[in-house]
Amino acid sequence: MVIVRRAIPHYLRRRWSSNKGYLHVSGGYPKYGCYFSTDSSKENGASALNAKTKIPKKANVVVVGGGIIGTSVAYHLAKFGVEDVVLLERDKLTSGTTWHAAGLINTFGSLSSTSTFMRKYSKELYSKVLQEETGMDTGYLPVGFIELACDTDRLQYYRRVASFNRFCGIQVEELTPSQVREKFPLLAIEESNVLAGFYVPTDGRVNPYDATMALAKGARLYGATILEDTPITGITKSRTVSDESDILAALPRVTGVTLDSGETIEANVVVNCAGMWARQFGAKCGVDSIPNQAAEHYYLLTDSMPEVDPMWPVVEDSSRCTYIR
Repeated sequence: MVIVRRAIPHYLRRRWSSNKGYLHVSGGYPKYGCYFSTDSSKENGASALNAKTKIPKKANVVVVGGGIIGTSVAYHLAKFGVEDVVLLERDKLTSGTTWHAAGLINTFGSLSSTSTFMRKYSKELYSKVLQEETGMDTGYLPVGFIELACDTDRLQYYRRVASFNRFCGIQVEELTPSQVREKFPLLAIEESNVLAGFYVPTDGRVNPYDATMALAKGARLYGATILEDTPITGITKSRTVSDESDILAALPRVTGVTLDSGETIEANVVVNCAGMWARQFGAKCGVDSIPNQAAEHYYLLTDSMPEVDPMWPVVEDSSRCTYIR
């Protein structure tokens, strides 16, 4: 664990030495290079399927990557009627960066109607739909979410966001600093350093591992195939157009993927959901322009704190790249 003082706002620093509770404080700044962990000890039920499921020779869609994004893509494709969807994970589901994600679910924060719709859809999916379809709990807790405005520019911007979000049907409340303290008493804030908080009481968090497992089960229930311990080494492609004057038509076409076992799966479409490794996988496939860069991420975990209520809301301070849950 790495603790970097600059990533933690001043109103939390005096709480670092407390050994009476549990808090998750996270913050980070983009860095070159990357940090990642892999935990292959989790049992998720999909490994047993590998022993029973042969690697198919053909697929309509191959999804590369078994994190929250890959399983979501497989789930939604299969649910909407796409047949022969195959998800390939190099290790175990969630073993990349998904397993230690924060799992924050917040509808507040966007001036885009499309983004706001997706946020509302995601909350409905994780809080209700997946459990109804699969019987699996995603660990969703509607603890609430507070976005802090710590300068006048952000205060003005978040008021615009709140107005638009209310128009989209999201219940957003503007809180005074004292009201923020009432909802999260450990925050040592004053009106001089926090101007307001924007609170959505029904937002919250999920367990990213449980959410991924629910998506994976849903994908299988709708007919998708999920294979773990199946690394991809690249793609196969071909040119089917002889007229080189038509640049777009002459571009290579994906025809499948190659596995480290030497086997090949023919596919009409290959979806790159490799997460932190998406850029490297894209480069292997001849696509060098994927705008994806890993970043270092610092987080602080406290000891158990009896005075901390686990149903306190998630607090985010974007001006200091920090959230607390």
